Amino acid sequence: MRFAALLLIMLLLAFALGAPASEIPKSLAEPFPLGQVTSGLVGTGFTVLRGEAVTSFKAEVQGVVQQDKARGPMIVCELSGEGLENTGVLEAMSGSPIYVEGKLLGAVAYAWPFSKKSLCGVTPAAQLLSLLENGRGEGAAAGSGHSRAMTLATFWDGLGPKPVALRPNPELPSGPLGSLASAGFQWALADSPEGAKAKEASAPPLGPGSLIGVQLVSGDVEFAAFGTVAWSDGERFVAFGHPFMRLGAVDLPVVSARVAAIVPSLNKGMKLCSSGSPAGELYLDAGSGVAGRWGKRADMLPVEVKFEGTQSPARILRFNLARQRFITAALLEGALGVVQNSMEGVADPKTATLRLSASMADGREVKMRALSFSGPAPFAAMNEFASSVLDLMLNNSYEPLPVSGLKLEITVVPGLSGGAPKAAWLEPDVVRRGEPVLLRVEFQPVQGAAQIHETTIRTEKWPSGEVELWVGDVFTLWRKLMGTEEAAPASSEEILRYLKEIPENDRLYVAAVAPSEGKVLQNRRLDEAPPSLSPLLGPDGPKTAAAPLPYRLIDIQPGPATGPAEGVLEISTRVENKKP
Repeated sequence: MRFAALLLIMLLLAFALGAPASEIPKSLAEPFPLGQVTSGLVGTGFTVLRGEAVTSFKAEVQGVVQQDKARGPMIVCELSGEGLENTGVLEAMSGSPIYVEGKLLGAVAYAWPFSKKSLCGVTPAAQLLSLLENGRGEGAAAGSGHSRAMTLATFWDGLGPKPVALRPNPELPSGPLGSLASAGFQWALADSPEGAKAKEASAPPLGPGSLIGVQLVSGDVEFAAFGTVAWSDGERFVAFGHPFMRLGAVDLPVVSARVAAIVPSLNKGMKLCSSGSPAGELYLDAGSGVAGRWGKRADMLPVEVKFEGTQSPARILRFNLARQRFITAALLEGALGVVQNSMEGVADPKTATLRLSASMADGREVKMRALSFSGPAPFAAMNEFASSVLDLMLNNSYEPLPVSGLKLEITVVPGLSGGAPKAAWLEPDVVRRGEPVLLRVEFQPVQGAAQIHETTIRTEKWPSGEVELWVGDVFTLWRKLMGTEEAAPASSEEILRYLKEIPENDRLYVAAVAPSEGKVLQNRRLDEAPPSLSPLLGPDGPKTAAAPLPYRLIDIQPGPATGPAEGVLEISTRVENKKP
């Protein structure tokens, strides 16, 4: 009796611990026919719930949902075993394969928050394997996928103060990455350089049910989404069972992963995962899941950040960003937010200064001048600016620049700096062309009483007649000047030069503009259009042919040193010729 009881206990333990990895059916088994899927059909699924060991669970078919033609059918299963009755379907289970009678039924792909049962949507095997037919089996060129042209107008338009109250954490990104944290992504600051180096060795090909991570940021900062391998033949694999970000052809790094703990939740449980060694690359992100190859390494963009703050000694952090034009710039913004949150904090008033440089694969280099950021959320503004610079280089209207590396130097000092211009006037009121004039600006610092700043302005280039002066900070003034550009950059090379010429924002700047009836066609001023173009550019011609320019830029001069400021003032004056 004791032997029988002991045998029974051993059998129960074996069932509780799940089937060993050796019992996983071969992933090359044929798909289970969708026409034979009926309610009550019972299968076995495989996933990782502890460490890296693949374990089994039970899946009972509830029915098949016939969705629209674009999405295809979805099999609904109820899961049990390994505590899934209590935890529900967990994040990072996506891709867990389910087998029936030795055939691949499909992969766990969807779940419903707050469900009273452990129900999941399963992507049928035929849809999963179709990824192998649609994909080329080769990594996409770096920078492929979704993209949209970014002009200088949109570059400057996206910068400037934002309502901090609209963002739960103003130091973390709100753009494309804002919703990814709720989709299985996890940010982390590497615990030690040794830990990062230990992950450099490649992992062997993984089998069905194994946990993987799509490592969008690696090194001293990590950002990864975790899921499960649904199919593998030792060279290629299919995972997730649902789209990653619908990026199409991609070249994204894949790493091995392990589960540290399970977090049950009434909303949606999750696996707490950590990244392992490089394992392969994704080459396709489509509607039924993702496809990739084992052993290959995706090309990434190296970033070096030298951070000198107020809370800790200066430190150099190095990390790599996945090269995908749609998200690379946003990844930079998020990684910088993690660095600053971990090393500095955001509660005390601070001023941050950024020096950014980028190297190109063809040997070119751009070193931007130092820019300072202060106010209620200095790090958010600085991170957004750095992200926008990278976005402009990768997604400009002409061609992506071959960025091979980024370096950022960030210095943080306590206290707020800068302020806003409140009033400005010229002395004398009437300007004699060629004679210098005195510009006085009333400036309101962030803290303290208003101050009067003086600077001398040259007038040699000013024409006779009405002239306006715009006095303001770099960001606001350059955004305002977009409508007066006489020769906007017409190539990626000119964009590099433009970035180099953005001045430091430690002072106000003075732009002189004059009324103009000129027009711009394809980024070029047409002050004297030939007669053949007059019908197109006239008031009766197509309005989209040329945009009117109310002002033309005369010159820009540095104004008084005030620190980082915000706002633009306008002064109207009249210029007269010198008396003979």
